[in-house]
Amino acid sequence: MSPEAFLQEAQVMKKLRHEKLVQLYGVCTKQRPIFIITEYMANGCLLNYLREMRHRFQTQQLLEMCKDVCEAMEYLESKQFLHRDLVGP
Repeated sequence: MSPEAFLQEAQVMKKLRHEKLVQLYGVCTKQRPIFIITEYMANGCLLNYLREMRHRFQTQQLLEMCKDVCEAMEYLESKQFLHRDLVGP
């Protein structure tokens, strides 16, 4: 993705607000690499967290996470957006 396309997408993402989405606050573009500023995530990157905790979740916890993801994706779909990391090939 070009820096221009990324910045355009970031401007749109800053406007999205939902309790199940990580909020994007801004983008630092003065020098490379470009940095994104998001709300604090206590467990860090979700993908890494899931990989590290793979066998430690109970079924109810996994179902709750799936519900949260579905709620966030439903919100994005209502705004006519797709989350690239969740779209199949």
